[in-house]
Amino acid sequence: MGYRYAREALESLVHCYYKERDIGGVLNCVTDDIFWIGTESFDCANGTDELRQLLEKDLEKFPNPFQIKVEEPIVQKLNDATAMFTVSGHQIEIPNMTLGLNVRATICIRNTETGWLVCNVHVSVPNTELEKYILEKKLDETRKKEQVLMASIPGGVAIYRAKKNGRFATDYISEGLARMCGYTVEEFMEYLKEDALVNVVSEDIPMVEKSVRKALEENVPISISYRIYSKDKKKILIQSDANIMFMEQLGEDDVAILYAVHTLVSDEKKKTAKEQKRYRDIFNMLGTACWEWSVEDGYYNSDKYNDYAISGEDQNAIWEDSKYLKYIHPED
Repeated sequence: MGYRYAREALESLVHCYYKERDIGGVLNCVTDDIFWIGTESFDCANGTDELRQLLEKDLEKFPNPFQIKVEEPIVQKLNDATAMFTVSGHQIEIPNMTLGLNVRATICIRNTETGWLVCNVHVSVPNTELEKYILEKKLDETRKKEQVLMASIPGGVAIYRAKKNGRFATDYISEGLARMCGYTVEEFMEYLKEDALVNVVSEDIPMVEKSVRKALEENVPISISYRIYSKDKKKILIQSDANIMFMEQLGEDDVAILYAVHTLVSDEKKKTAKEQKRYRDIFNMLGTACWEWSVEDGYYNSDKYNDYAISGEDQNAIWEDSKYLKYIHPED
């Protein structure tokens, strides 16, 4: 059944093809001898059966509706029984969807015995626009896969930008990390956006800064344990392992970009840390000199260490200058 006016047939076709992606609706707008040229080479159909196949193929490639703003069509009345319209449009900006796709179609509409129906269509998308659409669609799929992968990592993932002013701006927080601390991703991101150190226990900040600085200077991965706060201000002991992302673009104020995986420290390690603190407190109470060192945790010295140091050098100076090996007996 045709339409009373050619303009009605045009609007119906544009709505069904672009906005609804409705094959049945498109076929109701066209004549039996419809000739349709698509967006690719040799992409054409003669008659409704071939058009159905062409549209099915088209929907496989672009299944989502085109949320476009259609401009006023250019009308050319060829004769009393035929009118030609040129329709163009532009993708409306919608968050998280492909943007910037231009579309154009030349549509001939014929006045038949049952009313106005579309008899000829030439759909065109500039090649560069089509390539952009496909590439951005693939990029969206890649991003979704990355999010699934990050969500599957035990603990939580974050991406930080180490700044020249000493801050650690946050670029990304996974749902796992936010959940670990009792936040939503949006809440935690807003809190840590300017500086991730605001959520680190103040006594642990110097150790974190020093470990990161040393790793950046030596160009090695970062592996440290420290305490952060949950949303209800409980202290949480976490293990952070981070790598430098060399392929990312540094900003003017950036020193490095870090990809970090955060995991909760096991009960066994918590118990070890608690026992270690107890012995350290005893050494300090007795005024005994003590110096501990491990590959994982770095070094620690008791309050009285420098008072008893045989070398006569400050322990921090020894460590920073890597002089410690000369104070160890060669046989050891």
